[in-house]
Amino acid sequence: MVLSFKLYRLIYKIYRRAKFLLSVLVKGGDIFIVDIDNTVANTFPLLLQDSCLKLVYQRANCFSNVVDFINEQRHAGKAVFFLSARDSQYYKVTEDWLNRNVFGGFNELLLVSSANEKLIYLKLLVFCKKKVFYIDDLSYGHETGTVRYFDNLIRRVSELPIVYIGYPELRRLHESEKLKLVIVESKFVII
Repeated sequence: MVLSFKLYRLIYKIYRRAKFLLSVLVKGGDIFIVDIDNTVANTFPLLLQDSCLKLVYQRANCFSNVVDFINEQRHAGKAVFFLSARDSQYYKVTEDWLNRNVFGGFNELLLVSSANEKLIYLKLLVFCKKKVFYIDDLSYGHETGTVRYFDNLIRRVSELPIVYIGYPELRRLHESEKLKLVIVESKFVII
């Protein structure tokens, strides 16, 4: 019997989610969960020029100071996981982009269907007593010129016992390559 394409995609999504969860749950120490679009990758300017998401995801520049921070964490032995709201059909192009731009490597990548779905994984990590550092702009609409926030999601993330850095701090980092993100006493600090 031949699997239909939809069934295959569903099985593949389940496999990716299980692999992500197992990878995160077996890691000890600090866990870094990092978004991609407009957090590590400067995708929105390209969306103004091109509507082909595959090309946008391939061509996006990285924010070097955020990538430097991620690489420092990996070199210090920390676990870095990417969790991004992108359609699963872009998994390979996303993985290739990360391999080209995040030189310290990463533990695992998971693409979810919506920003709200990320909360499920964050809550699971909290439930499993993981120390979570979460880096995500949790914003949208950059390409329209009006940045909007997932306010309800930000509120819910802020209620979790995790360390979170969002759009206001990331924007400062993105605007100046001279700024650096560090962790001091289990808090994100921009210097």
